[in-house]
Amino acid sequence: MTSANAKLGSVAPRSKAERVQASSGNIFADLDLPDAAELDAGVRLAVAINHVIDARGLSDTAVAKVMGIDRPSVLALKRYKLKGISQGELLGYLTALGCDVEIR
Repeated sequence: MTSANAKLGSVAPRSKAERVQASSGNIFADLDLPDAAELDAGVRLAVAINHVIDARGLSDTAVAKVMGIDRPSVLALKRYKLKGISQGELLGYLTALGCDVEIR
């Protein structure tokens, strides 16, 4: 047993019958979660927000001030903890950061 296997425990090899299925592009739909499209859209908006924050080198405090939220909410957003945050709020955050938003 290799050291990696020893750390993980016994790992059974995949059988030839197992197949890997390509993603649809929406992991939430692939997992048959309810509201998959909404979950995917929220994550995509959060990715865009985090990209802007990182690209501008903004501090959490500066982001909180610009977006009108508290610092713990900024930290949650940066960790993609989006429960209770609507798509409208996420769009508002992008707008507050000076981004033009187009909905298709």
